[in-house]
Amino acid sequence: MRQLVLLLAAASSAANVKQLPPKMSYCDQGEETTWRGPYQSTNQPTTEDPWTEDPTTTEDYDTTTSSGAACPLGWIDDGKLGCFLFAPQMAGLSWIEALEYCEEQDGFLAEPKTEEQLNFLTSLAFVEEAATGVQGWWVGLADLGHEGEWVWQVDREDADITAWDSGCPDLSEHNSRDCAALISISAKDEEKQLAARYRDLPCMLPVEEIQVAPICQRGGLSASSTTVATTTETTTKRPECPYDWETYIGDGSIIKCYKYCGDTEYAIWAEDNCRALGGHLASIHSAQEQSFLRLTFNPSARVWIGAVDPDHNGVWEWTDGSTFDFSYWIPGSEPDGGSYYTIMDFAHSSNGWWNDLSYNYNYYGYICQLTL
Repeated sequence: MRQLVLLLAAASSAANVKQLPPKMSYCDQGEETTWRGPYQSTNQPTTEDPWTEDPTTTEDYDTTTSSGAACPLGWIDDGKLGCFLFAPQMAGLSWIEALEYCEEQDGFLAEPKTEEQLNFLTSLAFVEEAATGVQGWWVGLADLGHEGEWVWQVDREDADITAWDSGCPDLSEHNSRDCAALISISAKDEEKQLAARYRDLPCMLPVEEIQVAPICQRGGLSASSTTVATTTETTTKRPECPYDWETYIGDGSIIKCYKYCGDTEYAIWAEDNCRALGGHLASIHSAQEQSFLRLTFNPSARVWIGAVDPDHNGVWEWTDGSTFDFSYWIPGSEPDGGSYYTIMDFAHSSNGWWNDLSYNYNYYGYICQLTL
């Protein structure tokens, strides 16, 4: 009877869902598409500075499910464990696209952090596979920017995952399998007929070998965990930058990873693309760091970096939230109001002096940064 109920709930999961926005253009991902992030919702620039909008609304997740609140139509209600939406009709999305899809449904990619939640979702996954043929389900688990350190994406908690599929996760250096999906399998344990295992997969591209779709979640993040933490190795290994990123070790042994992106964008779209890679536009805190970027990438044109004046009051900040303690403006051309975004102007000088521009002044390349 329970499987019948689950099957009926799964069959209704396609009801009342919104359309997926256009795909995002990624740094060095070949053919360009046009997904845009939280600061720009259309493919055309607007005259209004988007940094004046309130950015908090895009991250305001409801982390608890009240006893009196019902799940939306098409969602499966499991009480304190949360509301879940299986979206088999969206099979073929990449992990990044699935993340955005769940946000469009006013939820987030599912985070089965407790054994009870995991058992519930694996049972549903088995039913969904029988009904739709979809074998894999994206969840909100990734190790973007911190190879081997898997983190739940909403509350940024470290994940202690033991239920990996055979051969997972990929432990090789600079691998691109940084996002996780639950893959339904036939368990060998005769006492348990239903099971799914985590498999690490690329974040930016759809999976070709099997169908993978999103599981979205509302609430349930406050469910107490039944996982017991285990001790880790006594030696600490220095974090490493992902493949194709350049490593910079600054003062205080802060490790940064930089990537120059040749696809040209407006400033806010460049920031969105860097966020999709797990970081932000570059922040620069010393002449040494400025020189490192210049010598490492040696751009021949203008490139966006993360210095912004969001309140239009002459107080400059970095998009990654770090302290604005260094500047490298073109001598005699310091900001005087009216422009609130920043380029390294290699078209003006090989030193890469900074210049302030409006966010939609022109399309330029950009430098993304991860902080380890």
